[in-house]
Amino acid sequence: MSTSSSGRNLPNSVQRIGSSEARDHLVNIIKAGMNVIPGVGGVISSLIDDYIPKVKEERLRKLLDDLSKDAQVLGENLLKVQEEFVHTEEYAFLFERCFKSSMENYHEEKLKAYRAIMLNSLLSDAPDEDKKLFYLALVDGLTPLHIRVLRVLDDPLSFDRATGNRVGPGGGLSTTRMKILKKLFPEYAEELLVSIWNDLRVRGLIQSADLGTTITDQGIRQIQGLLANLGEQFIRFITLRAG
Repeated sequence: MSTSSSGRNLPNSVQRIGSSEARDHLVNIIKAGMNVIPGVGGVISSLIDDYIPKVKEERLRKLLDDLSKDAQVLGENLLKVQEEFVHTEEYAFLFERCFKSSMENYHEEKLKAYRAIMLNSLLSDAPDEDKKLFYLALVDGLTPLHIRVLRVLDDPLSFDRATGNRVGPGGGLSTTRMKILKKLFPEYAEELLVSIWNDLRVRGLIQSADLGTTITDQGIRQIQGLLANLGEQFIRFITLRAG
């Protein structure tokens, strides 16, 4: 069964999700979609059998469905999969941690990060075990806003374009990085943005750039290059890389 055909069957499968029979049927459908992943689909499906909780079925359905779609995003990168790694205790531990954390979260920023860790850990250029565990602990400890700010700093021009050029190229005499952040995140109070910024700086994820210092108004470009090396590596690991 293809992933697309299983996806079309999902709405009918969840109508009676409260029964164990319907739940098992749903999991089997999604596992069939996972099995199309080259090399590791069957192993991931077997791991799912071990760690599926008996509650929060809708969250489970969404997680597995999204994970299957994310695997397709990786495309040719899946050819770099370390097939032997999926059989190790290290990967089983990472998978279980990400799976359980995903079941306890509903914020999309963190869910995307956990799914990326599950899949990026399989690639041949994945970080070593210590870094994987460190990055996983970071995702656990950061709020969705922390992660969102880091993603913006990773590619501020694209984010600004996607949100209607809230900042744009600038053109005034002067500005501050706080003014830029407030344009990018108008829904958040300044005090919260300051706290998030300082927290990321203390963790070594961003450069030591003061938010209140007056700078030349060059628009969104003024927050380019502010990710520290650790921040760049972290964002790379928790982001899917299309093949």
